[in-house]
Amino acid sequence: MKSSRADIWRLFDVRAHVGHRISLGSESIFNLSVYAFGMAGVWIALGSVVLQFKILDIVERESIALFSITLDKNALLALISLMGLGVVAAVQPLAGLISDNLKSPSGARSKRLPFVAVGLMGMCVSTLMLGFATSFVMVLAVTMLIQLTGNIAQGPANALIIDHVRPSERGHASGMLNLMRLLGAGFVGVVVTQLMSLYHPLNAPHWMWYAVIVMAGTLLATSVYTLIALRTSRELPIDDPPTPKANASDPVSNRQGQTSRTPPRALFYGFLAATALMLAAQTSIQINALFFLQDVVGLENPAQGANIIIVAIVIGAAITVYPAGKMSDRIGRGPILLAAGAIGAVGMAMLLTFDTLATLAIPAVTIGMSIGLNLAVGLALANDLVKRTTAARDLGLLGISSLVGAIVGRSSGFGIGFFNSLGQEFDIDYLGYSLLIGMASLSLLLAGIVLYFIVKAR
Repeated sequence: MKSSRADIWRLFDVRAHVGHRISLGSESIFNLSVYAFGMAGVWIALGSVVLQFKILDIVERESIALFSITLDKNALLALISLMGLGVVAAVQPLAGLISDNLKSPSGARSKRLPFVAVGLMGMCVSTLMLGFATSFVMVLAVTMLIQLTGNIAQGPANALIIDHVRPSERGHASGMLNLMRLLGAGFVGVVVTQLMSLYHPLNAPHWMWYAVIVMAGTLLATSVYTLIALRTSRELPIDDPPTPKANASDPVSNRQGQTSRTPPRALFYGFLAATALMLAAQTSIQINALFFLQDVVGLENPAQGANIIIVAIVIGAAITVYPAGKMSDRIGRGPILLAAGAIGAVGMAMLLTFDTLATLAIPAVTIGMSIGLNLAVGLALANDLVKRTTAARDLGLLGISSLVGAIVGRSSGFGIGFFNSLGQEFDIDYLGYSLLIGMASLSLLLAGIVLYFIVKAR
């Protein structure tokens, strides 16, 4: 009886479970992924909620002009976002390159940890500084600092999977990593959106501080856990990607270690181009979502509507991201990526037919499912296409891919107002938003087709 009681008690011994998980070090895919929970929470809350409210406050107080042209709220958001992504493109590959060539006395696979530690702690501090940013210059400077510190960590962290996970398990690891990203984005995004729905610059400014503290606190907790857990790293004979002649889409070939050479470099560049196209579509919708809910759906408090949309997207992505990663280890990456493009295209197109908050949850879930498939399997494919010895540098090029995609996606803010006004001359309501959604739908479909043929070419 005593033994049985002890066993039951151990089930509820949280400290024992956490201690055991930490003791596994990099042998645990969870430990390799948990940092993404906090980082994704900060990115989604900053890019989708907090920046928008900061900009709305700025527009009320000051006029910002560029080349004698006064910028509206959409254009200001696009400008800050694009400048931040310039930092991503420069810092992420550079930090990755330095970590690739660093000689660590504690082992080759622990050389990423100093960069991750400095970057994550710096990102926590710079996130807190958002609370003090009240002018356009201050908001811009703090956003750049968050991008700088975050990507000092992200560049080397990109190589954690290829450093510690066998090729036959990369889909599983990618699924777990992106599940953490989705859960973090969902949790922090929903909490921050709810807090900001209560915010008013004059009557209730403290809610902005509460939102910033939630962002920084979540990032700090996941960062500390990651740095403690990854002090223990397993050393495994991890193979580079399989030879293209060995049917690389077949996971059995991966497990059998047929790894004579890396796939052609052109395939990786094609992957980057397809990723840029996909990100352009997703970013253009994300960055304009709050304004879409305000202008088209007609919500007086669009933050509450954005909360529902975020939940729907996260639910859709969470349904697919983890099983998709594991499934891609068994059936190959290509079919899943093609399905992701098709599902995303349908979800985007559905936005044109639904114009109430309740019905918009349907396309939001559909888009979320597509995002989940792309996140898990796309990252696994990226790891398949690079060599471990230059993994952080090469995967850091995803920052440049993100920049190109974001330049297209975030620049949509400059044209929406023009086409909306043009549409009024022909009695077409919100032509700018309709063109945006239509282009995003076609882009997702094309990206899925390109990625499918890249997998086939391996």
